[in-house]
Amino acid sequence: MLRTFTGKFLWAIFLTACLNHQVKSQAPVKDFDTADGLAIGLGLALDVGLRLFKGKEKSIKEFPVNSNFERIAINNLSLTAKKHSDIILRGISPAISVGSHFVYDDPKRTIYLGLETIILTDVANLLAKKLLQRPRPFTYNPEVIHNQTSCRAYNKNKPDANFSFYSGHTAHVASVIFFTNSMLWLYKPEYRSKDWAWIASGLIPALVGYQRVMAGKHFPTDVFAGYLAGAAIGYLIPVIHENNEYDSDLTEDFLLGMGVGMAAQYALIKILGNRKVVQHDCATSTSRVKWQLSPVLGPYSGLRLSLHLE
Repeated sequence: MLRTFTGKFLWAIFLTACLNHQVKSQAPVKDFDTADGLAIGLGLALDVGLRLFKGKEKSIKEFPVNSNFERIAINNLSLTAKKHSDIILRGISPAISVGSHFVYDDPKRTIYLGLETIILTDVANLLAKKLLQRPRPFTYNPEVIHNQTSCRAYNKNKPDANFSFYSGHTAHVASVIFFTNSMLWLYKPEYRSKDWAWIASGLIPALVGYQRVMAGKHFPTDVFAGYLAGAAIGYLIPVIHENNEYDSDLTEDFLLGMGVGMAAQYALIKILGNRKVVQHDCATSTSRVKWQLSPVLGPYSGLRLSLHLE
């Protein structure tokens, strides 16, 4: 974990150092200032501090699952769904960010706003996980042996087993996608008439949320909360930094995309979630997947790389 911290911290310093001067040209988004630097620095400190903070571990007795809709997740142990959600988090999200950079061609503002977005998403998620300590659905599943230490994906003894609320995968994917859409909306007037783009984008976090439920990693309320938190942060950061001269309003498109996505997520869980998925050989399957990019640095290390490609 310390190595992960160090990597995030050093990369963030490196990216922030690239923003050591303001870009004076007119743009729909304001220039980097002291407040942004403080937000990034404070966010990094909180990110590291929260990861070191243990919190009081709760038991499953303190979180009874009475709703049939919530109990859908308890029966699921799908490694396939887990792997697919990982691929979207660490694959599609960076691709979207890098691709959008070439569209609106404003890398410095993109990096600092994107860094603020992703750090805020991570800090909010860690704060909820560490303070609430809600057990994950698989901890309620009697088919998962309590001392199954060889299983990395479903180990009840790991601290991660109590980090169910709320879904970080869903939150991170939603924040990156809605941030990208908001920036495109601000920079490209022709994009403002493309409602289909917001609808299509809203479906990607919905798919991730569904996969996390099918993997037995999160309850439906976890992924709904993650979707809302991530989408709100991804939308608000560009809006807060919007240049007043442009005076545009993207709220309607944001609500459309988020509304369709949340409805799709509910439908997927409700309709397709009522089936039991169990896979016991988890140690072999999970050990093959080793990711080098963290969900925080993936999108914006890609953006930094794109600066060298110009």
